[in-house]
Amino acid sequence: MNKALILAAGVALAATAATAQDTVTVDIDDITCRDLLHMGGTEREYTMVYAHGFLNGLNGKRKAEAAAMAALTDEVVDACIADPEGTVFGALEKAAK
Repeated sequence: MNKALILAAGVALAATAATAQDTVTVDIDDITCRDLLHMGGTEREYTMVYAHGFLNGLNGKRKAEAAAMAALTDEVVDACIADPEGTVFGALEKAAK
């Protein structure tokens, strides 16, 4: 099973495991590059899978190629290193153009 699919499944499982008391709201526009750079490996992976899925949804895409996602993620991390005050989604949108 490929890594992206495993990560997506992990995000789905984590979301269903939360109770009403544990509800956390995530605003894709509030995740800064600095936040991403401070995240641990799994948290960073989940965040990037979420961001890729959000962008694909906005673009009406129902499929994602894991290798393309990995390449875009590398570009996002590089952009975030260059501009830690930017947003992850902004960096992803630029990289995906």
